[in-house]
Amino acid sequence: MNAAQELKKFSKEELARNIGKNGAPAFFAVNGKVYDVTDSPLGRRGA
Repeated sequence: MNAAQELKKFSKEELARNIGKNGAPAFFAVNGKVYDVTDSPLGRRGA
């Protein structure tokens, strides 16, 4: 990874706000890694 590919860090509060409801992106974290599931069918519904 180079300097241009710096990883974003998420707070617990930020993850809690981004669950796919009301047009927000859908993220979840497992073992310290955050996954963007916004484009999955469940992520779009906030499931």
